[in-house]
Amino acid sequence: MLTLFTLILLTLGAYFLLRKRRESSRVRARVARYARAEVLAAVRRPGRGKGSLVGAWMDRVALHLERAHLPLRAREYVTILLGAAVTAGLVGALVRGIVGGLITAASAAAAVWLWPVRAAARRRQQFVEALPGALASMAGALRAGQSLVGAMRVVAEEFPEPVGPEFARAVQGIQLGMTPQAAVSQMRRRVDVPEVSYLEAAIALHQQTGSDLGYLLDRTVEALRARMEASSELRALTAQARLSGRVLMVVPLVLAAFMYMVDRDYGATMLGTGPGRGVIAVAVALMVLGRYWIRRITEVF
Repeated sequence: MLTLFTLILLTLGAYFLLRKRRESSRVRARVARYARAEVLAAVRRPGRGKGSLVGAWMDRVALHLERAHLPLRAREYVTILLGAAVTAGLVGALVRGIVGGLITAASAAAAVWLWPVRAAARRRQQFVEALPGALASMAGALRAGQSLVGAMRVVAEEFPEPVGPEFARAVQGIQLGMTPQAAVSQMRRRVDVPEVSYLEAAIALHQQTGSDLGYLLDRTVEALRARMEASSELRALTAQARLSGRVLMVVPLVLAAFMYMVDRDYGATMLGTGPGRGVIAVAVALMVLGRYWIRRITEVF
């Protein structure tokens, strides 16, 4: 049973890892249409130094919380996550034994981990919606004679959360000695919005060739607004299919966990016999395959 549970977790983990890599490759291809290859090489995010596994995990958690704008430290969040997993695991073990404890612990850990994910997604959507207006304000300030830092300061003062504070942090970084390109790169990493790469590439192109940054930002704003209009229309047309994909993944897992906790014969049949484990393995494989194809059909860009 533990081997089957581990296999299911590995299958789901591999699916989400491959999906994340595909999204990253699409972002790079999209940015390449707006900047030259050498400019992209110049603005590429520097690699992280090697460190301990625990340190890398804590850095990941800290970035996870920063993107969600939650007032928690990484250690505090990890403590909450472990506490929820242990508490739920003990309750599940008392009700359904070791396997029940593993299921409830994993469910509680996933719920706590998805809490910042949802908050970060809402904040990221707000940033994307306000970004064209922010870039248009920067272009207007540049045409009025402001410097790049002055134009970014205008955005920091005029726009609310989350755009204003993020640009304010970028301005502060420039004042402390960072290049504008590096400050925008850090902002892109904090907010996890690929569209910030357009501003990053425009600044790099301006610094390397002396081109008109205000003109580049105007063209970037037009491209972003056209993309947002097309994306909104396509998301409206594919809303039903995307909801079906979420239901496909969530409802069977919830029903299976509920039946396992309530009906002892159900768990013994499905996890204690060879045919039952085979049915579970095939069902998980079909769920992942179905979710993948629904996402391929309904993906916007």
